[in-house]
Amino acid sequence: MNFGTRILIPSEINHCVGASKSLGRVYSTAKNTEWKPVVGLEIHAQIQSVSKLFSGAGTDFQSSTNRSVALFDAAFPGTLPVLNKQCVKAGVLTALALSCDLNPVSSFDRKHYFYSDLPAGYQITQQRHPLARNGHLKFIVYKGGKGARLYETISQIHQIQLEQDSGRSLHDEDR
Repeated sequence: MNFGTRILIPSEINHCVGASKSLGRVYSTAKNTEWKPVVGLEIHAQIQSVSKLFSGAGTDFQSSTNRSVALFDAAFPGTLPVLNKQCVKAGVLTALALSCDLNPVSSFDRKHYFYSDLPAGYQITQQRHPLARNGHLKFIVYKGGKGARLYETISQIHQIQLEQDSGRSLHDEDR
């Protein structure tokens, strides 16, 4: 039986995690399978810039409530985004440092969803045509135990994209 194509019913799921009595069956993805586990991470980093990606509003996290908000950030009708060139430069430098292929053309998309900190009802992102693709990061890993050693490994980078982040809501009464 190929575990990758089997649908587990709740009693079998409980069995797999040890929540019920053993039925005498053990399923493993380690043997007799063509599937290989892959773990993907979506990592966000804030660019250290004086102003936001699409507006001239400041980025000081310590500023008082609603002090770093431009009309575009508040989704006032008729306001348009203005791309921050310094953020693009920082993205390009990051892509080069991670050995990515820079795309000759990149574009922005609207990702529509509701979130209380997102007054426009959409996020500006680069899902389809990002700034860069196909990079990697080399790093050293320590494997402890008997015969401890250091070895180099590589993590592949699918893409680097710029995107507008939602605002912040602080519900701290002391602030």
